[in-house]
Amino acid sequence: MDRRIVIGQADFQPFADDENAGLTLIRCGGWLTTSNTDAVDTSTVFDGNFGFYTTLDQMLWTEFGDNEQGMGAFLQFSWAPSDRNQVDLNYGAGLVYRGLLPDRDSDTLGAGFTVIEFSPTLREQNGQTSENAMELFYKARVRSWLTMQPDLQ
Repeated sequence: MDRRIVIGQADFQPFADDENAGLTLIRCGGWLTTSNTDAVDTSTVFDGNFGFYTTLDQMLWTEFGDNEQGMGAFLQFSWAPSDRNQVDLNYGAGLVYRGLLPDRDSDTLGAGFTVIEFSPTLREQNGQTSENAMELFYKARVRSWLTMQPDLQ
């Protein structure tokens, strides 16, 4: 069998013509594989797998005179069929600030929260319905070719 994976994404910037609007970016994408995929309950083998995702990035506030620095927010959602994926739903949100510290205009501070929901089969097997994660990071641009990013989860 010929096995393939295809991933595609479309980006949309709804207020691109409005120089007074904060940057807004909507991304929608999906994936498809033709590889054999076992059912979560192992009773069946599917001829493939697929899923989709969408994200929204919104600049909330920019520093005076620099549209590249400031506070932004993001939302994300993904879905995959629960009969062949252990995790079928994912939700996430967070805040990111670029250039928070003086003389560190390319550095980024971020915080996020995500929730994954397990497939109904796993919920029945072990009683676990979801899992949550929080993340805090600081990405420091040390040189144009080097960044360091401590990450706390």
